[in-house]
Amino acid sequence: MTDSILRSESLCSSPLAPELRSKLVAYGAAVLAIAVEIYVFFPELPVSSRYFALQDFPVLVVGALALLAAARLSAPILEFTPTARFVRRAGFACAAFALAAALAGAVFALRRFDLVSDEVAANFDAAIFRAGHLLAPVDAQWRPFIDALNELALSAPGGAAWSSNYLPVNAALRSLADATLGAYWANPLLLAVATLALFSIALRLWPARPDAAFVACALFATSSQALVAAMTSFAMTGHLALNLVWLALFLRGSRLSHALALVVGFLACGLHQLVFHPLFVAPFILSLWFERKRALFCVHVGVYAAICLFWTEYWSLAQWLEGFSARDAAQSGAPLMVSRVARVFASSGFDAIFPMTLNLTRFLAWQNLFALPLAAFGVAAVRRGEGVARPLLLGMVVAVVAFGLLSPPQGAGWGYRYLHGFIGSWCLLAGYGWVEMSKQASRREQGAAMSALIAFCAASLFILAPLRVFTVAGELAPLRAAAARIETAPTEVVLIDRLHWLYGGGLTRNDPFLRAPRPKVMDLVSLDEAALRDLCAHHGVSMLTEAQGLALGVPYFETPAEWNEKRLAKLELLRSLSCAAPID
Repeated sequence: MTDSILRSESLCSSPLAPELRSKLVAYGAAVLAIAVEIYVFFPELPVSSRYFALQDFPVLVVGALALLAAARLSAPILEFTPTARFVRRAGFACAAFALAAALAGAVFALRRFDLVSDEVAANFDAAIFRAGHLLAPVDAQWRPFIDALNELALSAPGGAAWSSNYLPVNAALRSLADATLGAYWANPLLLAVATLALFSIALRLWPARPDAAFVACALFATSSQALVAAMTSFAMTGHLALNLVWLALFLRGSRLSHALALVVGFLACGLHQLVFHPLFVAPFILSLWFERKRALFCVHVGVYAAICLFWTEYWSLAQWLEGFSARDAAQSGAPLMVSRVARVFASSGFDAIFPMTLNLTRFLAWQNLFALPLAAFGVAAVRRGEGVARPLLLGMVVAVVAFGLLSPPQGAGWGYRYLHGFIGSWCLLAGYGWVEMSKQASRREQGAAMSALIAFCAASLFILAPLRVFTVAGELAPLRAAAARIETAPTEVVLIDRLHWLYGGGLTRNDPFLRAPRPKVMDLVSLDEAALRDLCAHHGVSMLTEAQGLALGVPYFETPAEWNEKRLAKLELLRSLSCAAPID
């Protein structure tokens, strides 16, 4: 039974525990100072700086002031001691709410529109799978234009077939959803699964402290990043769900649960990029060695090595199954993965401090900010090696270092999506922090802290989350208008002059089988002179011009001068050929 009695306190001083008050002040001041410093002094980073100024800076300032206010103001105290039974019921209620809210947002706010090429790629592959293929055949006349037709295309030898260059599990899940309820159900259902998995983990970690489980789960359920991402086609909701299901199974500790965890790991590694899931599980698997469970450690390492090898060879296997020779298909396996890794290392550097600072502040701005001081308390549990606190934090640290070195700018996304699979880790660390904070706190002080938590949860859920959805819908509206304009083109091919458009790459969305009557949409940036002459000689071509896109409200994006010079040369060529008139 839960005992919930609201009592007003008229004391002049804050009823919070002194340790919590000091952390609220310290972290509130730190967040405010960092936000102002970034806004005033940081160098301009085109996409990240725009997101920070428009979306994150106001939220961080208000959130920091709320932390400072919570430390100083007296408030009604909620004497609330959740039981395990209450937390279980709350888990199902939160999962149902997450499903309904994400589904409603996808349909009515975002209108099932994909903003960037990452999302387009997921539904591109899903359409291929629904047709019973792993790759879509490409007619010979369109093979020279594959890169212009799909920013993330991966083609078979000679361009005879193509897919996106992402691994297939996210697309397969969307294909399965589309065959039943609709593709837009996939991520809302995955968010509901993630919510249930987190509640299960929290109750297992703190069987005698359901209040700590409630705190971790309340912070998770009020994460704007988790909710908004579930309204999109991004693979990150799948990473979040499968990571938490994996951890729930791993913590059960039975042979069956470890076997099922490995099955989940297989799916998680193949969601869209191989690197994300192993970064999450590596610290937990390493902990088996130090717990002297070395046979189990070896099983996990061996199976994950096989999983990584399988997904490295996935594209060559897909091409072989689609009828290409084993020799040709082999060029799309390990050699492709090695070349990708080499390109990443060649472009990486040690100038990641500015973009990673923006990324991490963005992550905080899209979470319930009350988690920050609680997670700081959780550091004590990390030092002691309590439960899984250490691998939870280590996974986040390793991911930040890895992405800081290899891919500092995340590009478009809601929150910091490279840490999306670790939102559960962040909330569980806050749960450890709640236990640590409450060790020396009186019942009155714990009630005051619970009151502050619930106030932050209410603000996150009923103020911040709707604001985030409204902001994202506003970002989508110009691109949706541009896509609708393209659909009305009377020509067989539409070029998009999108060099200076933010998110413009997502407009090259084409049916994977290139079926008429929908026009083929090509990116002007990706076409050379020979390709343009070929198009103009053999096909009807029109163009959505830069000016038309900007008039629709597509955000302007500054690019290097030499890129623009090449673009202008292509436009001059088209004028000389009397080709690619603007869409009416």
